Amino acid sequence: TGHTGWVRAVAAAELDGRPVVISGSDDQTVQVWDLADGTPVCGPFAGHTGTVQSMAHGTIYGSVQVGACVQIGVGVSNVTTVSSITTDGDGTWEWEQVAAPELSSKVLALAWADRGSLVVGTELGIVVLYFSGKWNA
Repeated sequence: TGHTGWVRAVAAAELDGRPVVISGSDDQTVQVWDLADGTPVCGPFAGHTGTVQSMAHGTIYGSVQVGACVQIGVGVSNVTTVSSITTDGDGTWEWEQVAAPELSSKVLALAWADRGSLVVGTELGIVVLYFSGKWNA
């Protein structure tokens, strides 16, 4: 339970030393779940305007974060949203949208590559987004 629609995308990650699953749904939200007990780690990220179709997690090369952090790529329609989940150590987790590059076709699949590049499979081909202070295609 937790989503109000079908779960279309999942990614496994580690957040502050514990294994988590990140899920995306038809309900246009992304949630993070503690694998040990199945409870939500933080409230849903509901900044999407369509079904979450694909998801991947990784680390942005050279990013400077305070406390624990995980970056997530989320594919919705023709937008790839990159978000971070961070904490300052007080046990409260927060979502932050880092970027939302719009592509020319529907996002079907995502994968993080070495050094923080995000590989995006679309209806028209493959796009590689890379981070060098900002996201570039």
